[in-house]
Amino acid sequence: MDKIIILVTSIIIITIIIIVAIIIFSKYRIYVKIKKNSEAFINLINLNTRYKMINIDPIIYKYNKICKTKAIYDRLTEVDAFIIDIEDKYDYYNNIKEEIIKYKNLFNSYIYEFSKIYIPTSKDKIKSLGINEDKFYKIEKKLIKDNTIIWMGITFNLRLYYASPKGRNHYSKNYICYEQSFMKLFNDVENKIKLHQKEQYKRKLERSKMSLSTRYDVLKRDGYKCVICGSTAQMGVQLHVDHIIPISRGGLTEMKNLQTLCDRCNLGKSDKY
Repeated sequence: MDKIIILVTSIIIITIIIIVAIIIFSKYRIYVKIKKNSEAFINLINLNTRYKMINIDPIIYKYNKICKTKAIYDRLTEVDAFIIDIEDKYDYYNNIKEEIIKYKNLFNSYIYEFSKIYIPTSKDKIKSLGINEDKFYKIEKKLIKDNTIIWMGITFNLRLYYASPKGRNHYSKNYICYEQSFMKLFNDVENKIKLHQKEQYKRKLERSKMSLSTRYDVLKRDGYKCVICGSTAQMGVQLHVDHIIPISRGGLTEMKNLQTLCDRCNLGKSDKY
């Protein structure tokens, strides 16, 4: 009796295994048939081959910024630390920015091209394959989704760190910056640098306007003496032509903004206004 039960149970298990195997194999055959005959999927695979240079894996830049003192660590926010690093390594981050732009442009072209070549398989062809229409489109949709290239973007992981001189105390705070935020921070730094370069050029241009003729006219107008203390060259001082409103504060090289100062008064005035 026990042998019969074991035999029947074995037959049932084997039958179930065979049925499951047939179902799986049948589904696999349908899956393979759809892969081979779906025009949309075939077009996508061909497009992927042409755009295989797009990096579909997420890129993460990790680095530590060590603070020299606890006061600097407390005062410096994670965002400010990242901005300082961008300013210090401008060329390095500029290359990353160019890479982001390049890959995003490639990805946008990829999506645009796929939208043009996406052709759903005709109902007549599906019918000729002997596959249920809803099942065909469902599997085709999943194939498209699973094989479409996705631009994962770039992430920056900053760790701000400080350790006491004897190593007893350790402090750290992390900052994760995603691609969109990085592009904004980088553009802010880039504009700041451009503005600084523009200001430097303007100051250089204003200083170049100080000709020997202009200097002579200012000295003559002021009676060859310091307008603050009245010292003259005969008293052993050196006379300078000074900008009343410093160039660093927007002053221009023109007669109304120029004055004669001795070296001591000019040194004391510095860039004050």
